[in-house]
Amino acid sequence: MSKAVIIGGSVAGLLTAASIREAFDQVWVIERDKLEATFESRKGAPQGQHVHNLLVTGLNTMEALLPGFTADLDARGARYLQYGMDVRSLTKGGWLQGFESHYVSRAASRGLVEGVIRAKVKALPNITIMDETTVLHLLFEADQRRVTGLEVQPKGSDQPQRILADVVIDASGRTSRMTEWLTEYGYSAPVEEVVDAKVGYATVIYPKPEGFTDWAVLYMPPVAPHTRGGAILEIEGGLWMVSLGGYLEDYPPTEHDEFVAYAATLAEPDLYNAIKDLEPLSKIISYRRTANRRLHFEQLNDLPDRLFAVGDAVCGFNPVYGQGMTAAALGAHKLGEMIKQANGRLDGLNLHFQRDLAKLNEPIWLLATGIDYGFLADAHTKTSFMDRLMQRYMDYLLPLLPHDPVLANDFLAVMNLDKTTTVLVRPNTVMKVLGRVMTGA
Repeated sequence: MSKAVIIGGSVAGLLTAASIREAFDQVWVIERDKLEATFESRKGAPQGQHVHNLLVTGLNTMEALLPGFTADLDARGARYLQYGMDVRSLTKGGWLQGFESHYVSRAASRGLVEGVIRAKVKALPNITIMDETTVLHLLFEADQRRVTGLEVQPKGSDQPQRILADVVIDASGRTSRMTEWLTEYGYSAPVEEVVDAKVGYATVIYPKPEGFTDWAVLYMPPVAPHTRGGAILEIEGGLWMVSLGGYLEDYPPTEHDEFVAYAATLAEPDLYNAIKDLEPLSKIISYRRTANRRLHFEQLNDLPDRLFAVGDAVCGFNPVYGQGMTAAALGAHKLGEMIKQANGRLDGLNLHFQRDLAKLNEPIWLLATGIDYGFLADAHTKTSFMDRLMQRYMDYLLPLLPHDPVLANDFLAVMNLDKTTTVLVRPNTVMKVLGRVMTGA
């Protein structure tokens, strides 16, 4: 009987379980935390209590992996979100809103999104979730060339247990011990790359004002050199989730009066005006572990066979851009496709997968780090000439968005990871940008 074991009941771990389950008789998910049958953030995802953006590509991929996912979100109060009309976003050219777009997603808390994923995965017949269990070690064949399972320690048990498996997948996120395990058994560790703009943010819940219909999302990203920004997300239950954030350690406070005063310093007064007369329904929670971090598994020439890594265990992005859940979904889908195509021939597949996953993550990484580099004094030493040229190009493109629905939709396509940035350098678009450069507008 074939078995796959996944380390971590994260979004990446659960979606991977759903993606690969048809290729194995059993799929086990081993999770350190207790996975409650609720729709709240779990302990192992502290960033889950802050504003999250479920990108269109992420929603569509989750729906493909878990049919009925969108309907379940709707049934639990997720807000329908048409990006052109329901999102009010500040750009260098002014506010972006009020145009038709076919990009549709849902506004919801991270807890609801993850809770629906968890409920649907638990309902699948050949998936077992073993929570409150710590992974101690990998198990190997005698020559240590192939992983054969895990040694785990369930909570309350005096004795470790051995779980044998045909495949082991690490989806344990930023706390992954993969590097430690590889070096322990004589393998090379992947090179780690970090881009840290030292972003911190803080979040509080307010009641949505009765009868308010102007927008479902208010998004005010900071533009360098200004370091402060914020967002309001309408979530289930008629509530507003409000996050304020600052780059380069310009962190928002966690006392309410100071939090509101910080909101008053943003580039435009809209967010401050929206919350200044509201009474908070929660404590203010802060989060500061926001560095972009990736491990270059794709550069390794050797890995223990049957061992894979997905999600934040490979590549984690600054959470303020809302790319993490979508990247996790895309990686899970890719692994499921490759295992299905392998048709049981799994030896050596992990190296091919890690290389394909790196290619999939690359444009997302460039989007996230490209923004963060704009705040870093040594950015010129880290970015290529082409990257700097693209940043300069975007400086001229972004002010055109509020006045051009075609460009605005192209921009939404990129930000929702539906298309790459090449869509922004099509001949017609380049001519519009050059026109702005020539006129000095």
